[in-house]
Amino acid sequence: MSKKKKVLIIALAVLLTLIVLAIVLMFTTFSLKKLEVEFETTTSYDSTLLQEEISQNADVEFGKSIFFVNRSKTIESVEQQYPNLKVINIEYKFPNKMIVHLAQRQELFAFLKDGKYLITDEDLKVLYIQDSFQSNQNNAILVNQLTP
Repeated sequence: MSKKKKVLIIALAVLLTLIVLAIVLMFTTFSLKKLEVEFETTTSYDSTLLQEEISQNADVEFGKSIFFVNRSKTIESVEQQYPNLKVINIEYKFPNKMIVHLAQRQELFAFLKDGKYLITDEDLKVLYIQDSFQSNQNNAILVNQLTP
């Protein structure tokens, strides 16, 4: 066997070994094991309790490689489970931790629709609906009518 073939076989063996090692590390070392919650605003939620609830209830895929966790699916799941919370960012701490940065949604606008007041945040997400509304400096701004 020529010297070039030996070098090529050794190079391919080293490359194959590195690929196998990377795959093994990706699915063991980098598998999602821990989720933490951090609030960016003051809130009435207990962060420890909420962290446990989100870990159990939200669609977070523990055990999956952190490189393949679906970020948008996680955001949608958390915001659907907790409509008064907004996911600001999802941060990954290597090798196996995910941190969800949250903020509590603040009521900003009130719209009258079909005799009910829709209280919304800055993204116009409906936070709650009430029968009567009195606007003051401490709550949402009443928007009477919008024209195009």
